Amino acid sequence: MYDENKHSGVEEFCRDLNLYDFEKVIKENYSGQEEANLLSALPGIYKGQEQYNVNGLFSIAVAHIESHGGTAWDLIDSSTYNMYSIKSGDGWRQFTDFSDAALGFARLIAESGYYFKAEKITITAIASTYCDEAWGQAVTEEVKRLCEKSGIE
Repeated sequence: MYDENKHSGVEEFCRDLNLYDFEKVIKENYSGQEEANLLSALPGIYKGQEQYNVNGLFSIAVAHIESHGGTAWDLIDSSTYNMYSIKSGDGWRQFTDFSDAALGFARLIAESGYYFKAEKITITAIASTYCDEAWGQAVTEEVKRLCEKSGIE
């Protein structure tokens, strides 16, 4: 189970999960259109973990908290595939599909100067810049839920 006091950061937690493991987590924890969207995002989620060291469970949890996996669009046009609510200039960033959005999220966390490069590697630390403390608590609880329900320690 994810524990910020035990794990040094989101980039190291459950690092050994593979594409099949993430598919299983999604199928066991989500349904309907959210499940379909998250499954279509899997290549980007996995590549984001492998290329940018952004934990796949963290990426899944953020997509769920931000937009229920691209199914709850309050402010963002669904045609942007922006299930992570990433801003760009004066608007919302656009992606070609959900996989592209997941990879864009990982790139943002790893390469912008606000998160990993600023030594913000825990959900709590990332939350203070990405959104707020309540967001961080919600993402942490979702990661814990995914771990518990899927039997991940």
